[in-house]
Amino acid sequence: MKIDPLQVKELIKTRRTVRKFLQKEVEREKIKDLIKAAMWAPSAHNSQPWRFFVITSKKTKEAFSLSMARKWEKDLRQDKVDEKTIRELTEDSHERFIFSPVIIVVFVDMSEMQRYHDEKRNNYEKVMAIQSVSAAIQNLILMAHAFGLGSNWRCAPLFAQEEVKKVLKVNLNWEPIAAISIGYPEEVPQAPKRKNIDEVVIWDEER
Repeated sequence: MKIDPLQVKELIKTRRTVRKFLQKEVEREKIKDLIKAAMWAPSAHNSQPWRFFVITSKKTKEAFSLSMARKWEKDLRQDKVDEKTIRELTEDSHERFIFSPVIIVVFVDMSEMQRYHDEKRNNYEKVMAIQSVSAAIQNLILMAHAFGLGSNWRCAPLFAQEEVKKVLKVNLNWEPIAAISIGYPEEVPQAPKRKNIDEVVIWDEER
């Protein structure tokens, strides 16, 4: 099957992080298609270590967001951040979560990854699993863009893993690493500045 590379390039270049969504329901079939696209990502050993929890109910959004906000408040106080800033940061984060039409919480499951006798190689397996899940998330947000949906890849669950697992009542072996807000965009974000290719590439050439 031949695919137009210019269309693929345009899809990648025009995807943006969207933080404001229309309060419009996202069709379930589209959500399923996003997750199916995620599941076609490459993964180490074909282990497919991704797991997904789809939140659409207001009650669960509230509980999920508050569980992370309370943990963040504690961390910020330990960091000696003033109370006004703590309140502003956590309220803004909470508002963005509860007004997301869909939240897809993404987990990594290490149960099918290889195990070794030394911790060093086990740590590499963890890195490989997270790389695999990250590739799945990229597929998901690109497919969302193709559907005309906006997305916001947020890493807040990393900092409140136990709280997230408890509130969502998921398998204790699943580790939450991201929450993807999905919805029809209310804003058109500007393109962020990118580095020049020569700043990030070393070419293997004769010197």
